[in-house]
Amino acid sequence: MIRRRQLLTMGAGAAALTAAGTLTGCSGFSNSQPPAGEPRGSGGSEGSGTTPQTLMCWGNPDQVKLFEKTLAKFTEESGIEVTVQSVPGGEYFKKINSMTMSNSLPDVFWADNNSGVVAPMAANGKLYDWTSMLDNPPDGAGLDRADFGPGYLDLFTVDGKVIGMPQEVNTNGIYYNKRLLTEAGVTLPTPEWTWDDLFAAAEKLTVSEGGKVSRYGLQTGLTSINDAFGASMYSVSNGGPGLAGDASTTFRGVTAIEASAQFREGAQRFVDSVQAGGMNGPDFSTENTIATFMNGELPLMYGGQWFTGFFSKKLVDDWGFVTMPKGSNGSVAILQGNAFCSPADLKDPLATWKMIHYMLTTGFNEAYAEIGITPLAYTPGSEGFFSFMEKKATAEPGYAEVAKSVEADLANPNKSGTTYLDKWANRAADVTKAVWNPMLNGKKPVAESVDDYVSQVRALVQS
Repeated sequence: MIRRRQLLTMGAGAAALTAAGTLTGCSGFSNSQPPAGEPRGSGGSEGSGTTPQTLMCWGNPDQVKLFEKTLAKFTEESGIEVTVQSVPGGEYFKKINSMTMSNSLPDVFWADNNSGVVAPMAANGKLYDWTSMLDNPPDGAGLDRADFGPGYLDLFTVDGKVIGMPQEVNTNGIYYNKRLLTEAGVTLPTPEWTWDDLFAAAEKLTVSEGGKVSRYGLQTGLTSINDAFGASMYSVSNGGPGLAGDASTTFRGVTAIEASAQFREGAQRFVDSVQAGGMNGPDFSTENTIATFMNGELPLMYGGQWFTGFFSKKLVDDWGFVTMPKGSNGSVAILQGNAFCSPADLKDPLATWKMIHYMLTTGFNEAYAEIGITPLAYTPGSEGFFSFMEKKATAEPGYAEVAKSVEADLANPNKSGTTYLDKWANRAADVTKAVWNPMLNGKKPVAESVDDYVSQVRALVQS
């Protein structure tokens, strides 16, 4: 699976968020190998509030131009000059690693929660703690904790310290082709769609020829719907605990791994669906999934709201988008996001904070009103995204459904992480390949495989 930031460099402009189980290449340092370098200090005073700033991000040229345009206004208002440095997605975290080792990190840089950057840098004291600035902001630069959607600050809070200010986030759901569903006699999804509805529709929409599946009812553009994290979401949405208990919101600081009855049920249903051709298995290449959906050849597609950035032309058929299915405990939204991070020895925290505040309250709104693919964790900063979706919806109503689903997910208190964030995370990925994926492919029995998966990951937690 291609990293999202690799995809973005192919033409879409927005945040590059990772998705659990889909990440290959483009990694900097791993969770198990924190970056080297001399220890940083705890930072100085708040500073003069006027020091020129450097912001390092990923993104395509159009996106960067929009940032530069809006930050030029910030410079006029504040007198703080800002230089935007863009590093291609495939090189971004290698660059962060190199700059960490040489103690040359910029004033502020983007990091995503799934990349393995935040935890090791925080553990080594290399990230600035924004807690005091958030709770006691300078005049005119306040950000209310209550204005961040549920769970997003938690992603970048380590040992009680806010070591990243959340910005862009991902929401995942189901895209659907209205024509193909109607022709098959499948009721169009609504926000009340359930897991039962999803599994039944996927199987009914499957097409087989000569005993082989020629079209899956549901094709994934991402993993995390039928992996262990998807089973965890299934469990929580049906009243059970998450795979990692109380740590299932962020999957950081995991102390226990347990497979509930609901988790086991979800695993069995995913296996049954894969075996029946309702959805593709883990070895299926998702490279052409978006193009196939755009061409009207795919009834259901699992993916993020940012897939709309690849809809470079009007789709062949009318389409819609709906949040993750509901169980007895409602729908569970994924928890993924980016943050503004800064080195612990930040020269002028006050000036950096002013820039962060501007981007969250004004900058993203201005930029993403023109290239809106990604909402913000700081909900007042999502107005630009929603205005963009509203404009697109005049030609294609599907965008209105995306906006409605995103709004619901941002406010949803039931959230679940999509990858482990502790130092043993890389080894857990190996367990998925060796145990979970063969189970989905029908090569290993479900009950024993779930037990094996839990046992092996539990051993990593305890190691």
